[in-house]
Amino acid sequence: MFTFVYIQTIKFLTSVSGLDANTANLGQMTPDDILNRTQRSPRDSEIHKYLKMNKLGRQEDSHDKWLKQTKSSLMVVAILIATIAFQIMANPPSGVWQDHEDPTELQSPAPNAGPRMWAGESIFAWNYTDIYEIFSVVNTLGFFVSLSIILLLVSELPFGSKKLLMWLLIGMTWFAIISISVVYVFALFAVTPGRSLLSSSGNVAVWCMIGWAGLIVLIVISHGIRLMLKAWRKISGLFSRGPTATTLV
Repeated sequence: MFTFVYIQTIKFLTSVSGLDANTANLGQMTPDDILNRTQRSPRDSEIHKYLKMNKLGRQEDSHDKWLKQTKSSLMVVAILIATIAFQIMANPPSGVWQDHEDPTELQSPAPNAGPRMWAGESIFAWNYTDIYEIFSVVNTLGFFVSLSIILLLVSELPFGSKKLLMWLLIGMTWFAIISISVVYVFALFAVTPGRSLLSSSGNVAVWCMIGWAGLIVLIVISHGIRLMLKAWRKISGLFSRGPTATTLV
């Protein structure tokens, strides 16, 4: 009778959402560790089950909280990037032509030459056609990737794994942020007289861009190391789980 009450008490306590049944004591031992060292009753396996269920429940709660917070953050970032990308194309660096004008008349007038500069067209596109093409392509990609992030977040598509979808959205956000940083570099090039701002090795803008690239590389490496460590723990756990389980019984 005592054992039954004991088991039911543990079952109730581990079912409480605010209780962490895997908290370590002053000796840095969790209830599961203590149970493994003092395992004597055949019903101890039930206690193991309840402790494991409590741990899984808390992991699911923290996972859902992480998904909710990440979703809100991605939505804000995507809206900001989409707004910036749209504004850059609507009001490009260096402005737009105010009147129609034929630039050939300024150097070698040609008869019957039609207007080449139209009001509303980008001055940046006229002065640096090749650079502007890259600028517009990168900005357009960032704009539509941001819109795709917003669409996926508000659609609530029935994906099999919400965590996998969230990592996909994070990767898309990375791409959008990098695209906006590249667009900023091109905009800086367009509005800087003589391009001396980007040619000077001691300029702040150059070192900021180098630091930004280094930060991206550092984050990528850190994520790669974390994934490798996580995979190594899973592989080592598979090899060590079998022998230890038999010795504890």
